[in-house]
Amino acid sequence: MLETAVRPGRGGDRRRGFTLIEVLIALAVVAIALLALLGVASESVRVAGELRARTLADWVAWNRIEEARLSPKPPVLGWTSGSTTMGPQRWRWRMHARTSVLPGLYKIRVEVAPAQSPHDTLATLIALYAPPSAAAIEAENAPQGALPTPGAPGTPGTLPVGLPMPVLGPGAPGGGPPGAPFPPP
Repeated sequence: MLETAVRPGRGGDRRRGFTLIEVLIALAVVAIALLALLGVASESVRVAGELRARTLADWVAWNRIEEARLSPKPPVLGWTSGSTTMGPQRWRWRMHARTSVLPGLYKIRVEVAPAQSPHDTLATLIALYAPPSAAAIEAENAPQGALPTPGAPGTPGTLPVGLPMPVLGPGAPGGGPPGAPFPPP
């Protein structure tokens, strides 16, 4: 038969184990650790929601820029504004278009905020826009299969008048078969 060791002391028979104070201290340490973990989890949920809202606001700004670029007319100079829905919420946008220092280019700035708090801008996007040239519009409206006039201004692959067109071939620097490595500088 097994016998347990008994320590003589006050109150008679005492078996070895944790005291009430030790258990309370251990519970306090576990509670503090759980509270810290709960704080980290709630902060990560808050940050994830904020990132989601900023991403949606960025998409709204990009959509406004692309709508301006796809329009056949140049953008209206000055401020314009409106609202749209992206994801589960409404967004307010403001767009400012002005001419840039480079001729033929427009600078477009789009600011986006949630509709319920229009002064809390979550995204700002700035882009340069060049309206299509007459040659590019002509090429787009040409019959299917027709090739644009080589060297016409505004056609893809041409450089402005006065600049030489680079020639890439096996003997030219940077030329060679597809996939060939660039020559050392």
